[in-house]
Amino acid sequence: MDTIVAFAGEDCTKAVVPPDTQAFLTRFDDRSVHFDATWCP
Repeated sequence: MDTIVAFAGEDCTKAVVPPDTQAFLTRFDDRSVHFDATWCP
């Protein structure tokens, strides 16, 4: 989560989609959910 907060800021559930990228999208979610993996094979 530290890496996500470093990239997205304190409100790490707010999507980070630059305006020039938004121009190519018809829609995108403005919020996201992050999970910590507790088990990986």
